[in-house]
Amino acid sequence: MKKQTAVEWLEEQIKKDHPFWIDIFEQAKAMEREQIEAVYIHKRCLNDQTIECAANAIDGAEKYYMNTYKRKE
Repeated sequence: MKKQTAVEWLEEQIKKDHPFWIDIFEQAKAMEREQIEAVYIHKRCLNDQTIECAANAIDGAEKYYMNTYKRKE
């Protein structure tokens, strides 16, 4: 079972009764994804601040997010 972010949980709760919030939640999820990936990159390259580390961490951040939070629908 994939993890669910706080924003995803809140979206599920609210959109049951208020479908007009969907666009706002899409924006919030995009912002949250950027934050999660930025933390992943920062943690990976904290002690190795080279271009190679950054390039590998950027690729790894997207894979981490997709594997951890995206459900196959």
